[in-house]
Amino acid sequence: MNRRWYIDFFQGLSVEMWIKAANEFLDANAEARFLEQELQIVPPDRVLDIPCGQGRHARALAARGYRVTGVDISTEFLAHARQEAETAGLECRWVQGEMQAIDWEEEFDAAFCLGNSFGYLDRDDLEEFLKRLARAVRTGGRVVFDNPMVAETILPTLSKSDDYEFGGIRVHSEHRYHAAQSVLETEYAFESGDRREVRTNWTFCQTTAEMRRLVEAAGFRTVALYGDIERRPFELGCRSLYLVAEKG
Repeated sequence: MNRRWYIDFFQGLSVEMWIKAANEFLDANAEARFLEQELQIVPPDRVLDIPCGQGRHARALAARGYRVTGVDISTEFLAHARQEAETAGLECRWVQGEMQAIDWEEEFDAAFCLGNSFGYLDRDDLEEFLKRLARAVRTGGRVVFDNPMVAETILPTLSKSDDYEFGGIRVHSEHRYHAAQSVLETEYAFESGDRREVRTNWTFCQTTAEMRRLVEAAGFRTVALYGDIERRPFELGCRSLYLVAEKG
């Protein structure tokens, strides 16, 4: 298993596909409203988006008057984020780096970690990330974690393969779940015209209880568990887990 697969994964067609899919199917403004309320922030509070990907949440919050910092490992995602922010006349701070390498002390009033990224890191790196995240957020500040790969979400409906298409980019994925390590291995084949790129990722699938223990061991207190941004209670089979926590 390549434990640092994410270093090279987010480039080329994978980035183009995700940008197209997010723009078509996800509502950054609705998610920003959810974050604003659950993080209990008001402009011009300082907010950390980690990892920020293409920066759609960071830009939505910057447009509302927040001082946002976005951190991501992908140069291509960050280039898109910078360009979109400049085009919209928004001020954001963009930082390239790994999640577990951030080094701030009470720099932010709140933070959020959305998408599949909570499961990207192995146990040691995840504990390091959470410890550094707790140090980066002020006492009393809140954090929202989104984890669509938590065990109660992904395992009941896991298929052996999937096929889909976004914006002319075709994707075929093959899934293998390694129970001994609680790791989902997925091989993706991206195709567009005469371009074809194959990449593999590994996602660690914690249970909800384990995720809570990890977050709380880092110095946070769990405030809420939601199944979506409409705040429906999280339960088996929900599409994602939104865990809201507060630094003690």
